[in-house]
Order: sequence, then structure tokens, then C-alpha cells
Amino acid sequence: MTTYPFQILKQHLAEELPELREIDWYLQQDSTTDTNAQLYASPIVYIEFLPLDPVDIGFRIQQAEAEFNLHLLTSNVMDSGKRVKKDTPTDHMYIFDKLYNAVHGFSAKLSYLQGKESLLNTPSDQRIMNSISRVAITPPHKPRKGVMKSIQRFKCIIWDHAALANYEDQALGIDITVEIDQPS
Repeated sequence: MTTYPFQILKQHLAEELPELREIDWYLQQDSTTDTNAQLYASPIVYIEFLPLDPVDIGFRIQQAEAEFNLHLLTSNVMDSGKRVKKDTPTDHMYIFDKLYNAVHGFSAKLSYLQGKESLLNTPSDQRIMNSISRVAITPPHKPRKGVMKSIQRFKCIIWDHAALANYEDQALGIDITVEIDQPS
């Protein structure tokens, strides 16, 4: 249910914030248990979807109120053990504000994704996420030496159309054909 919203957010952030060096799923990459780990591709945004409670809305479509965190990490970028660039708190907050401006109010249909543009203005172009709003902020802090982190939490409604007839997902290499009884 979060695959397309993740892909859409990743594509949108890459377009709106070209200074981001990495955008990926949040998998505790900033863990303080590995004190030797360094961030080499700063600045980074990790996307973390919080648990969802999807509900069926009919015709094999589900929707859920989704909350997701955008973890922004900046660091002293190192190359061969030498500092290349030091991001200041002001640099960090500049990107933080750009993240907010790029995401707040954004919404998307399936045709937004690369490779799905042909769905634009067709009945197959399904709404994936509605207007996004920010609901919480964790100001910058240092989870470990040389790294600044802030979190912005957003929410929106997302839809999952995966069980519809003739649904095809080329990005995942899946072709699922499902026969559904159309109401008369």
C-alpha cells in the first residue's frame, strides 16, 4: 500500500530538491549503535511510513489515513578521511524548509510516476495520495557525532488500487490479472 506513495514522494523530492544526494526508505540508517558509520551522501532524506489501518471502500480498493516521517540528515561529508564539506545548522534548516514547501499541499495520481504518464486523463489514472499536510516537527539534533537530524511528520489519505482488474505494475515486474464482477 505504500509502494506507490513512496515512489511518488521520492520522485517529487528528487525534482524539487536536487541538492539531495539520497532519498530512500528509513531503515534506522542513523542508528547510534554503529558509531563508526558515516554519511557520505549528505544531505539525505529517509521516508518512514507509520503503521496503517486500511479500510475497504469497495471495488477492491483500500484507503488509509497515512502518516509518514521525513528524516533529514546532514553531516560533515568525508572523502578519504578528509572533511569535504561541513553543513551548518543554517544549511540544515534551509533544506528543512525546502522539504516542507515541496511536500505540504502536494497530491498525486498514478500518472505522476515516470512510466505511467500515458494514464493522464484516462479512467485508469487513479488518485494515490491527497493533499499532504504537516502535523509534527522534531527540530534539528545530533544523534551522533558529525550528523544533524530533523524530522517532519506529514499525513494524507492514500489509496491502494492493486487488486483492480488488469492491474499491472511494471516497476515491480508484477502482472496481476483479477476478474471482478462489475455491479449491474
